[in-house]
Amino acid sequence: MYTLLSLLLCATLSTAAPADTVQAAAVRPVERATMYGLGWANQYDTYLSPQEYRGIEFRLSRESLRRTRWADGRLVRQAFFQGYANYTHNHVDNNNALGALLNWNWGLHYDFPVARGLHLLAGGLADLSGGFLWNFR
Repeated sequence: MYTLLSLLLCATLSTAAPADTVQAAAVRPVERATMYGLGWANQYDTYLSPQEYRGIEFRLSRESLRRTRWADGRLVRQAFFQGYANYTHNHVDNNNALGALLNWNWGLHYDFPVARGLHLLAGGLADLSGGFLWNFR
């Protein structure tokens, strides 16, 4: 009796579900990568008297790739940001320098599938950069 009721309930529920007539949007995953770095910086100052400055540096890189809807999904949009900041001093230790650089790229690349799991991307990039080096002397 319970088996018959269970089968009848399952059959009713499975036929009562409405048909899905709307197709799902094309899947366009976003690939992101972030890198943090901490290390040593070496700078060579050639203004007036050549001196090497050494110190600590922090770096950040972030990249994002996403397929567009253009060209049947074969165009890939890339956004790449990187920056660093460092604080250095000369070998005599009587002067310091502070430096930073920011760089941002945006590009479109066409996807050429070479082999299974291997893609060759070719395209162009627009680049915007800015930075400074401040010598405390």
